[in-house]
Amino acid sequence: MTRVYFMRHGETDWNRDGNRYCGRTDIGLSAEGKRQASAAADWLTDIRFDRIVASPLRRAVDTAETIARGRGMDVECLEEVRELDYGLWEGMTLTNIQRTYPEDWEAWYERPEHTPAGRTGESAAEVGRRYVQALESLLSGCDREEERILVVGHSAAIRIMFARVLGMPFAAYRTMVLHNTGVCVLEKTSGGEARMLQFNGRPHAL
Repeated sequence: MTRVYFMRHGETDWNRDGNRYCGRTDIGLSAEGKRQASAAADWLTDIRFDRIVASPLRRAVDTAETIARGRGMDVECLEEVRELDYGLWEGMTLTNIQRTYPEDWEAWYERPEHTPAGRTGESAAEVGRRYVQALESLLSGCDREEERILVVGHSAAIRIMFARVLGMPFAAYRTMVLHNTGVCVLEKTSGGEARMLQFNGRPHAL
């Protein structure tokens, strides 16, 4: 059965600095993020990957390339697995967002499926839709039944996708924790359904 491994990129300086919202902002990996990516590459050594796919943002590409380098593989960039667009909130911490945009934050917190993040960004429904479309495209492109695909993406977008796939309310994505280089695994069953095998496996903790 085909498995898709979704990994969050390694740490960035914005992740470390009060967890600033990166979104579409193209932030690279911190020194710790590079270490995490290297640890992830070691942890995944025994897993065969047929494809390695990444968001086009640097933090995801650099993480994916660290894993691909020892395998002699190329990284495919896929626009559909980029991070949620946080609009006017990009670069801000949660405390600053709640202080500066209290009504917008409340609407996003209560109804993320209908509310654009940061006024000009994306809703959770939009993110979930494009991630699921990317997942379906990856699965339909498999040449054989037991392919293994690694997708290096982003925390909010991956959690929103899992909420949709698992039939949860979109707001429930906030109950999921996904650390930097945490790995989540979906398996496509013989009946065509997707089931979760793992959430937030943590290679960098080894």
